[in-house]
Amino acid sequence: ESSEAKTEALVKLTVLPENIRRCVVGEELSFSDNRTGDVVCRLYEGLRYEHIENKVREIDATSRFDLYLDYDGIYRVYLGDISECDVKLSFLCGIVDKLYGGSKGKIDVSEVKTGTFSPET
Repeated sequence: ESSEAKTEALVKLTVLPENIRRCVVGEELSFSDNRTGDVVCRLYEGLRYEHIENKVREIDATSRFDLYLDYDGIYRVYLGDISECDVKLSFLCGIVDKLYGGSKGKIDVSEVKTGTFSPET
């Protein structure tokens, strides 16, 4: 018999300290600001839906209107707010698929009609 261990991706979460009610290792994070908690949960669900939760090293939700991701240590991704999160994450995946290996930089998908990539200089 073989058994497979269920693993969850570990993601660094950056938020304002006053938005955290309770943080205990191994337990669900509790937010004092429910709106921030809702944004973080919705974003993480989107990452899982796109199967990129293992690629995202950090979610920066210091401001729920200016969300950033660290994508695999290669791309700094700006999402803007949580609106159209599913479309933005799908767009992000499409952009990443088209970029050449080894290219580092910033990706902006805050406007779903016009994503941009700025190479690191």
